[in-house]
Amino acid sequence: MNKFKVIVQQDAKRETHILRENELEEFAKSNTIIHLEPLGFNFKPHFRTKISQKEITLFFSQLSTILNANISFLEALEIIAKSNKSKSLNLLINDMKESLHSGQNIEHALEKHENSLDHTIIGFLKIAFLKGNLVNMVASLARLLELKEQNRTLIKSAVSYPIVVFITFLIALSVIFVYVVPKFEFVFIQYQMQLPFYTSSLLGVKTFFIKYAFLFLGFLFVALAYLRHLYKSRDTFAYKVDRFLLLKIPIFSSAYKTSQLYNFFMALNVLISSSYQFNEALENGQLLLKNKYLLDKIRIISKQIQSGMPIYDAFDSSQLVDEVTLNLINSGEKSSTMAFSFEKIETIYEQNFRKSIKRLSSFIEPLFFVSMMLLILWVMLAIFTPIWNMSGMINQ
Repeated sequence: MNKFKVIVQQDAKRETHILRENELEEFAKSNTIIHLEPLGFNFKPHFRTKISQKEITLFFSQLSTILNANISFLEALEIIAKSNKSKSLNLLINDMKESLHSGQNIEHALEKHENSLDHTIIGFLKIAFLKGNLVNMVASLARLLELKEQNRTLIKSAVSYPIVVFITFLIALSVIFVYVVPKFEFVFIQYQMQLPFYTSSLLGVKTFFIKYAFLFLGFLFVALAYLRHLYKSRDTFAYKVDRFLLLKIPIFSSAYKTSQLYNFFMALNVLISSSYQFNEALENGQLLLKNKYLLDKIRIISKQIQSGMPIYDAFDSSQLVDEVTLNLINSGEKSSTMAFSFEKIETIYEQNFRKSIKRLSSFIEPLFFVSMMLLILWVMLAIFTPIWNMSGMINQ
């Protein structure tokens, strides 16, 4: 019988359990499961084509529109399937229909496509079916996915140009190392020249590049795969990595923290505006957070509010947000206008998010260009300085 690694949240702490398949259902009734992972070797070849994020966003937008017309979820799926031409998306729709027909929980169908689906989608639909507020939840999910798609496009546009320039430079550098530098090296060796440091260092890098490039890339791939495994399998390691990313890297950490908080307050605003109680909105808004350090902070805030602490005090004690956000929360709590306050907070974080992306982009581009200029200068000096010395010796 299959075994599963189950992680649950208990009073702001995580506990890990190993359970058999027949024990899961009973365990889930009395515990909040935040992660479920099968254990052991289970080879199942998958030939599913990954669904694009644009297709997913459009699908839930259509689903929300149809559900608002008082059509059942199953009928809505059938309507979309008839007009849809994407084979990969139709596989998802068929799996959802089969799951509903057989009386299974819908997350079983969604988990088959977890390589394509944002974890937010699985969490939102699970909550929607449990609480029976399917129309509101799908509408909220559709809006969130549209906003996330806009943000994803903004990030891509900010970093795509520097990345293309950098890759082009690496290709040019590889051509220089393979075809240009060896020809000059032959001349330097033939004349037994005294080479300056930057020339000898360039030749050393060239030798390493030609002999050990694939070995180095292989080592890098294995190291990254091992770190990824540690991140997924060890909560303590993942927590430390997420904390480092959120707080310790100059410029990047500020932009990353802003984006994570923007996602959270965006979800919070969407849910509150969809007539959710604040505690429910706070609980469900956590679905958009991937950073485990930030997630633990928000869960502590949620526990404090549930125990009777004022919302302002709970957020203030977390030290996650600035004074402007705290003042808006305070005024919204005292005047019972939380929906208005969190709409303003979302707008502020959206503006801060866009500014942080521009700031990060304005830092990356000059950094790339300066690095490229220094590398080009190094290559030119390494090649031409010995040639200039050689021509001086000949003239003498």
